[in-house]
Amino acid sequence: MNQHSGHTLTQRAGRAVGFRLGGNLSSSLFGLVLGVILARLLPPHEFGLFGVGLSIVIVADILSAAGMFQALLQRKDLTPVDEATGFFLQLGGAVLMGGALVALGPSVERFFSMPGLGILVQFQALALLLRTLGLIPGTRLQRKLAFDRLAFAEVASRFFGGAIGVIFALQGQGALALTAGSLATAAVKTGVSWAFASGKIPLTFSVQSARNLLGFGTGMLFIRVCNDFAHRVDVFVIGRQLGPAVVGLYQRAYQLMTIPLYQFTNTINQVLFPAMALVQQDNEKFRRGYLGSVALSGMVAFPMLTLLWVAGDILIPFLYGPKWGGTVPVLTVLSFVGYLRVINNPNGLVTQSRAYVMAEAWRQALFTVVTGVAVFVGSYWGLVGAAFGIVAAAIVYLAVMTSLALRIADLSFREWLLSLRTVVLSTAVMSVAGISVKWTFARYLSPFPALVIITAASLAAYLVALRFLLSPDERQIVKSVASALPGKTAWLVEFIIRSEPEREPTAPEEEAERPAATGTSRTTTRKMISR
Repeated sequence: MNQHSGHTLTQRAGRAVGFRLGGNLSSSLFGLVLGVILARLLPPHEFGLFGVGLSIVIVADILSAAGMFQALLQRKDLTPVDEATGFFLQLGGAVLMGGALVALGPSVERFFSMPGLGILVQFQALALLLRTLGLIPGTRLQRKLAFDRLAFAEVASRFFGGAIGVIFALQGQGALALTAGSLATAAVKTGVSWAFASGKIPLTFSVQSARNLLGFGTGMLFIRVCNDFAHRVDVFVIGRQLGPAVVGLYQRAYQLMTIPLYQFTNTINQVLFPAMALVQQDNEKFRRGYLGSVALSGMVAFPMLTLLWVAGDILIPFLYGPKWGGTVPVLTVLSFVGYLRVINNPNGLVTQSRAYVMAEAWRQALFTVVTGVAVFVGSYWGLVGAAFGIVAAAIVYLAVMTSLALRIADLSFREWLLSLRTVVLSTAVMSVAGISVKWTFARYLSPFPALVIITAASLAAYLVALRFLLSPDERQIVKSVASALPGKTAWLVEFIIRSEPEREPTAPEEEAERPAATGTSRTTTRKMISR
């Protein structure tokens, strides 16, 4: 790869993060509005019933997919035969698992003692086929870093599916309204993705390609099953122990916590995974990409998580009404789980882009067991006790995954900590500012003005802290992502980076492309990171 092509990859990755973040911001805001509307129309019990059913179907979906999406994305030279083979493998799994869900629906209902759960599971089984149909276009768009089009598909599908859900809810359909909206979202997203990534698909199946895909996909399957089951076992345990209404309260807090986690942090990982897979043999690029992902993920997600626990007791009743008041203490605890998951997510970039999938898989299995046990024990102290069990499991998982990622990337623990220095200190400043403003003014104001003042003061403190704490490399990361954001945000970026004079680019791809005669070494890079 020459210097120009390396520069192009850096720019494309930065712009892709910007497009994806912009699209997911729109999707998240719409999802938040939709959640408020549906929460006003439906009680927590209906959300809990839907949540248990959806969790079962998502685990089945991961089993049926067999890691095909990640396997196709990871292949360096992807052919149409690989695409067709991956599609048929996933289609077979979808038919098999979908049929099992339909047959076992009544048994699932009896196990959880939740009337109406069986029919929900049977309807939601259609989602397996819809996601299979979206495999090839999703892979093509993501490999091309066409995240502007993926963002459009996400927003359009959320809008259409949300409208369907509200219509059914107004007709008194309860949890079935949420199911109808979910299926409509999947169908529209698949259709729009095909409109953007059309092309011929050979109706062929290659045994050799299947072996290659399954070789990577099996490890990814184990990882995803363990990871997703670890993130769903809490729903299963709480549903079994405490009932669907408590699940509804819990999931409301969990979904708010995961807005920054899945809509923004995972976006960064989705963009950087194909980029890092391309440079997996270049150690210096790889290290810089990993540390940059840790820093960027925290910069984007930590402010939103902080606002959730600082202002949650005002936000929840204001948005969802008094019947959702039980969500507040759970949201406070889960916000700190969000911090841990945000800084843990980039570890998966390292293990998966360098194909250490089985090493990650065993740690995922440990996480699953620890989560199940901790939530079960914590549930004896109610919903808040179960949430503290999730905190304990998240700490264990962060420790074992970070240790693995640092060993693979040949980085020290000190270097990893330094990549978090700016965001942790800025978040601490933001927290103090938010709490101080809340204690001073909130008691005298109605909810909306109080939320506005707390948010404005907290974010202002965070941005000022970033302005003075960002390292030169972190400023370059911010500038790369900002290049794809709307021009109206330029003033904000200029404020954060303090309009410093242009310097030689030090993005992972460009730094690694400099000739050896320049004397750039890993020691020099570490000194730059330390600064």
